[in-house]
This record gives sequence, C-alpha cells and structure tokens, in this order.
Amino acid sequence: MIFVTVGTQRFQFNRLFKELDRLVENNYIKDKIIAQIGYSDYIPQNFQSYKMISQEKISRLMQKCDLLITHGGTSSIIQGLKLDKPVVTVPRLKEFNEHIDDHQIEICKVFESKNYITVSWEIEHLFDKINESKNFKKEQYFSEPTLLINDIKKFINQEK
Repeated sequence: MIFVTVGTQRFQFNRLFKELDRLVENNYIKDKIIAQIGYSDYIPQNFQSYKMISQEKISRLMQKCDLLITHGGTSSIIQGLKLDKPVVTVPRLKEFNEHIDDHQIEICKVFESKNYITVSWEIEHLFDKINESKNFKKEQYFSEPTLLINDIKKFINQEK
C-alpha cells in the first residue's frame, strides 16, 4: 500500500494528485493508494483520499504502508524515516502556488544528500522515482534534530 500525505499547510497540491490519478488510471501504479490531500481542490478519482486525517490514523497508515509519498515537509519525511519506510518526496513549489516560497527544495536536497530519500524533482518523473525507491539503499536515519537543523542551515547559506 502507498500512503500519500501532504501535511496541513493551507495550500493545494493538485499537481501531485493529478499525476498519481493519471498513473493509477493508466495502470502504471497497481498498488492500493490512500491519500491525505489536505487543502487540494482536485479530488482523485482512482484512489481513496481524505482531506484531513487524524495524527493517530496517519501514524497507523505510515506503519502499514510499503511506500510513503510526501511533500517536502520535515515532519512527514522524518516520521517516515523513523519507521524505516522508503520515502519519495515531491517538494511543494511556489511557482504552482503550493507554498509561499521554495524552502521545501532545500529541505529535500539535504535529505537527499544524506541518502535518506528519493526526490521527484519533476512531477513527470514520479513513476520512475516510485520504481527507483523499491531498490533504493537508503542510509539508516538516526533522529538527531540539532544535526539536521545545522545541515539545513549550512545548505541554505551555501545557496545564497
């Protein structure tokens, strides 16, 4: 089962759900998908979705899933990593009105550089990244928030 979560930000993420819907409709993805779509106004037609899900249900779905697809929010990514799940992220982008800025790009770059996650930088590559994640040999994640925060700060400062 694939679980998709996009957090609680008050922004749509239609781009992700339209692509997943297309992949299921065209039989590229055959796994069951359950999605928390948040404030997206696009309602998937080919898989089960909910606007919001309680944190305890999110935890249960994350524990059960074989793959986690999420936005580039640290909380969702870390939750999946702590459960040792393969994580594919699709960062929200300002250009599509999915967030106020592109900070999720920096977050995803840091996690990707540590070999923790697979990132779909282009939505057209999502299916390839899902397949890639099945054989992805990720590094073991150890929860050390201070180190991660420092890495993110260093990375952001390098980009300036």
